[in-house]
This record gives sequence, C-alpha cells and structure tokens, in this order.
Amino acid sequence: MKKNKILIVYPWEYPWDIRVDKIVGTLITNNYEVHIFAANKFNKAIKEQQGTIFIHRFRYYTKNNRINQLMHYPCFLNIIWFIQIYKIIKEINPDCVIVRDLLLSFNVLFITKILKISSILDNAENFPAWVKFGQTVKKNFIFKIFIDYLNIYKYIEKFSLNNCDKCFVVVDEAKERLINDYSINKEKIIVISNTPPLPDFEKSKHFSSDKLNVLYVGNIDGEFRGLDTVIDAAKVLCNYPVKFTIIGDGILREVLEKKVKTYGLNNILLKGRIEHDKLKIEFDNCDVGIVPHLANDVINYTIPNKLFDYMSYSLPVIVSSAKPLKRIVEEENCGYVFEAGNSNDLAETILLILKNKNDLYQKGENGRQAIMKKYNWGNDQKKMLLVIEGLIKG
Repeated sequence: MKKNKILIVYPWEYPWDIRVDKIVGTLITNNYEVHIFAANKFNKAIKEQQGTIFIHRFRYYTKNNRINQLMHYPCFLNIIWFIQIYKIIKEINPDCVIVRDLLLSFNVLFITKILKISSILDNAENFPAWVKFGQTVKKNFIFKIFIDYLNIYKYIEKFSLNNCDKCFVVVDEAKERLINDYSINKEKIIVISNTPPLPDFEKSKHFSSDKLNVLYVGNIDGEFRGLDTVIDAAKVLCNYPVKFTIIGDGILREVLEKKVKTYGLNNILLKGRIEHDKLKIEFDNCDVGIVPHLANDVINYTIPNKLFDYMSYSLPVIVSSAKPLKRIVEEENCGYVFEAGNSNDLAETILLILKNKNDLYQKGENGRQAIMKKYNWGNDQKKMLLVIEGLIKG
C-alpha cells in the first residue's frame, strides 16, 4: 500500500524539537512517509535518514562562511531558501506540506498555492510579537526597519493565513487572536496544544514537611521567562523555609547567577541543563513547579510545555497571570496564580502555600487528572490526524 507523504519545513536545526518530534512520531505510527526540510547552520549532511524519517537540509554553494551565513538566514526575502524549498517539494511530491511558524511560511505557501498542494501553517507562537523580543532586533538596524517599524511579520501572518488550508495553534487564546486580527474563519484554525503523552509512570508524589521546594525547568534565554521575578521573590523569602531550584541554560544564566551572588542568597540554586531522562529525580524532590513568565504578547498566546510536565508528575503549579496559564490553572484547580512580574505578589503566594500545605496533594492530583482526561497528546494527535486526512482526501 502506497504511503501518503508529508513534508515538514522547519527553519531551524533538526534534530531536535519536541513538538516536531511528536508530530513526526504520530505520522509515522499512522503509516505516513515523513520528510523534513531543515536549516543547516553546522553544514551537516544534505540528505540523511534517521530511522524512518527522511531529513533534507539547506545546501551551501560556497566555502565562504560569511556568505554562507547570509545565504542561510531563513526569511521571506531569501531567494535561496525559496529555490531549495521548491526543488524539495518537486522532488518529493508530498500530499501535504506543514510549515513551522512564519520565517519561511511565505516561501512555502506561495509554492504550495501554485502547485496546488495541501498546506498547514503550524503557528505555535505569536511570531510578530516574538521577533520583536529577539536580541537581534535590538542590534541590527535592518531588523529594526522590517520588524519594529514596518511590522512586516503581521503582513506575512495575514498572507500565510489566507493561503494555507489549515492553521495549527497551541491555545484557545491564539485562535481568538487570529480570528479577531484577521477575520479568519474559525474552522480554519485548530488548537493542537503542546501536551505530553500520557504518563507512563505511577503517581507517587510525597511532599516535604519541613520546607517548600519550588522548581523551574526550562530555557534561560529571555527576560520574558520571568526568572528575575523568582530571584527577587527569593530575596524576600530568604528567612522562610523555601528553596528554589532553577534547571536550564541560556544566554541569561550568568546574569541570573550574578544577581543571586549580589543578593547573597543561599535559598536558590541554578543547576544548569539536565538530561531529560534524569529530570524525574528533580520532580520527585520538589513540592511545586513554577512558570513565572511575563504576561506579554508572546506568552499570552502560547503555552509552555513545562506546565503540562509539572501536572503530569502530580505537581501543583505556581503560574503567572499570563492568559492561558491563568485560565488552565484556575479551570483545573491545580495550583496558584500570581501577578506576572510582581515579585512581592509571588512571595505572598508562596507564604499562602506554606500556611496551607495540606492543599498541595489535591491540587497536584487535580493537575494529573486534567492530563489524563484532557491535556494529553493522545487527544491532540487525533485532531491533527483528522485534519491531515481530510486535506489529503480533499
């Protein structure tokens, strides 16, 4: 039996991306032939097969590194990407093309429209807002013109929504934004969230009796993560039985470590990156997981994987008042909400938890039940497969 082919166009290095991996795994399990066209910053093999996945990478035409960097930058203006995407699509002849985010969506969707190939935009972030928070924008004058002043990615987003067959987003708030901003038919936008697979471990959560252990797991790569708020709260709580552990790495790690040292704090530990399969020990040793992200136009329209990871481990959560975080935690009664960016409110929230530690078990149980019944990849993959099958069948 002939397999239907899916091409995923991914503007960064592959592997690795947890969302792409889940999509690919589901497609392969359901007898699709999966191809990925990805960036190639480190000049890896142009074609590679990993298991049953066919990986195609950006091809260089010169040995000059500076020219290569210019050629390689993924954006709608880059004719090299356009040509290579066109060639890959013609070579593979996929039944459906999925393009991740907006960096290359103009290139991909222009081609699929001409070739009459089904297409899906995986719009996992509010990308026009996301690029404005990027460090490059602050340093590069050309970026300032295109992004800060012309807001070019709003036009790219509109074009992409009008020219894709379906659009995936990760939360209801993102769907509402696109409908309101562009008057898009709601049937075109499908929520496929960043949910985990069903837990494959027994629930055995025990909470410490002498102190409250608060855990953050994730990247440390932007002020929007809200980790300054956590450190400032730790300073307020330095004389209370509260310990903070931050696991992860990124460009701001040294800045945070310097701040902890300046404050002279011994109730907060930055451990760096830990392999995913070793995280269970950290989850077992903490009492509550925290998602302190700021409430801005990026975070209000996406959802971090860590929220669902905490809930899977029966951990009650402390989240900021960013829209989707607040909504999910309040709907499921699985944690506590503080005002985003307000370290004093975070400290007050933690003091409230200390006074009511008996509530932790039930809130953790509520979170796990929400994962078992609603927020799991088994449910999201069913929706995704229905969309893809519908597009291929026409």
